[in-house]
Amino acid sequence: MAANQQDRKRRRKPPHYRRPPSTSAVEPVVVSTVEAMRMGCWGKTKLFKMIAAGELESFLDGPVRRITVESIEARIQRKLEESRRTEARP
Repeated sequence: MAANQQDRKRRRKPPHYRRPPSTSAVEPVVVSTVEAMRMGCWGKTKLFKMIAAGELESFLDGPVRRITVESIEARIQRKLEESRRTEARP
């Protein structure tokens, strides 16, 4: 029986069942927490602290938390501006 289950796992779906590779250049509007952590090089704790503080906009999509790419980019821009201001001080 175990061999039969392994055979099922190895079988590939026929080509008409597989999703074709994406050829469009559509940028995502929202990302998952894992993708957001990767985008900002943040850990899970840091990410959820930023969400709780209102620095990142997020919502639940069923059981999955989604974060807007716009809020991630806005936070990065804010941090860059803060960095420039502190570096410009004599």
